[in-house]
Amino acid sequence: MYKSRGLLSSIMIGWLLVVGGSLPMQAAPAKITALVLDVTHRIGASGAWQPSKVGTSLPTGSRVRTAKRSKCEIQFPDGSRVRVGPRSDLVISDPATNKVKVVTGQVLAHIVTGIGAQIQGGSATAAIRGTWVLFQGPTAPGVHPRRICDSSSAWFGTSQFTNPQGTITMGHRQTSNACPATAPSEASLGLPWAFGSGSLYPWWSGWPSGTHTQSTPGTQPGMQFKNQQVTSRYQTQQFVQAPTHGSLDVIVQSAQATSPASSPSQSLPTSAILAAASLSETIQAERLGRAFYGPLSQVDLVGLMYEGGALSGGWVRSAGIYEHYYGEIGIRALTDYDGDWDTAVSDLFVVDRNGRTDLVAGRQRYLEGPVNNSGLGSLFGTVHFDGISLRRQTDKHGMLLAWVDDYESWGQPPVRVGASLARLSTPFAGGQAAINALRQQGEDWGVSGDISYPAVPGYLDLYAEIGEDPLGRDFHTIGAYLPELYQSASVDLFVEHAGRDGFGHTWSAMAYWDGPDGWTGLAGFRRAQGQDCEFTLGAIKRFGRLSF
Repeated sequence: MYKSRGLLSSIMIGWLLVVGGSLPMQAAPAKITALVLDVTHRIGASGAWQPSKVGTSLPTGSRVRTAKRSKCEIQFPDGSRVRVGPRSDLVISDPATNKVKVVTGQVLAHIVTGIGAQIQGGSATAAIRGTWVLFQGPTAPGVHPRRICDSSSAWFGTSQFTNPQGTITMGHRQTSNACPATAPSEASLGLPWAFGSGSLYPWWSGWPSGTHTQSTPGTQPGMQFKNQQVTSRYQTQQFVQAPTHGSLDVIVQSAQATSPASSPSQSLPTSAILAAASLSETIQAERLGRAFYGPLSQVDLVGLMYEGGALSGGWVRSAGIYEHYYGEIGIRALTDYDGDWDTAVSDLFVVDRNGRTDLVAGRQRYLEGPVNNSGLGSLFGTVHFDGISLRRQTDKHGMLLAWVDDYESWGQPPVRVGASLARLSTPFAGGQAAINALRQQGEDWGVSGDISYPAVPGYLDLYAEIGEDPLGRDFHTIGAYLPELYQSASVDLFVEHAGRDGFGHTWSAMAYWDGPDGWTGLAGFRRAQGQDCEFTLGAIKRFGRLSF
């Protein structure tokens, strides 16, 4: 009897193993491993949209959307990763085989060597095997410049770009485009990996895996838009920093001084600025058998009204890419309608990018830190400086070391003294924290700490910098930023209280409206200690863009 029961149990167990082995197994899901700002998702094809977080699982059919300036990283079961750019819409078609569909926007895929993947767009599909691929699909409604075709670029491997009209095989550093009902274009030489996004700050860098960056001011992901806003940031700083109440002459003179070795008496006709505005096309030329991209130009025309006067001018910048080098030159011209044009070379630098390390030489921009409205309460409160800098971004930390030959020290006329500058930053509580050190020749070290913190994630960011400068003067900046205002109305609003020993305190608020067709609106006020409120209103029109 017992033998019969044992035999029956063995038969049942064997039957369950056979039947169970024939049932389909649920594929392991993909998961979100990094976030920047506002990202939402839905589970499956009909789930409710909900805010995403690090660790969110994405089974087959799930969909992910990123808002303006927002990004995310998705990891697949085999370790392959896809980084999703701003204003993008992505469907997880099959996490087991790394298949996704780009509805709108762009993604950067890093596929594990020997593993396949597939990215479907609106006009074509990229079949990938063990490589890096940048796939750009149609743009979302309202995104400029508008794109209706698909584009695929490959590095360090091969990729096939195919649609019903044809198939193209791409190797390392090759690119192809496919428009609706049109075969993919012949594979051509693309941008080098060092500047694969076509800009100085790639959208996919600066936000490490395992983090959710919820604050914009001062963080590494904010560097890209801060670089785009450098013209408006420079102009509004002159207004906030002008030391004399109602004196437009001081504002113009301050603008000259902020860029070292300026030439205040040169004449720059308006026609020359307008002519440069037409240089907005990418030109690819061959130099020594390697591709040179450029010159690509951007022109910003500025008009500002202050109490008792007005200020206008232009900022012409041109850039080029050659292998792992990026170069840029800029000329700025201002007038108060009461004399000649005041001109200065604003930018003249070369970047040598080696992996995550940048070596920069020349007249360069300083964009680090959360402070926006003025340099009154910042250790190194300048937009430009002459010198050599080394920037390094690791998985968790950012580092900057610089030898500074020429810059404007706050509260003094432009000085040409050797100085040493250092900065170390790290992600902190959804934002970023950093320490800074500055030593001028013949002076002591100045030190400061700064922090950007999402006090109410998505609605209120608080930031600050506090320290002592090389001359022993205490300074501070405390500010607030409203990220939801940009998501809903395309307005960046920074409110700051800044002070430095010997210079009093200043309240300021600056708003930047990111308008269509290259327009930026400016509005703000400042109230220096012992003075009345002063207001400014203006606009910037951009022609071209420094993005290949």
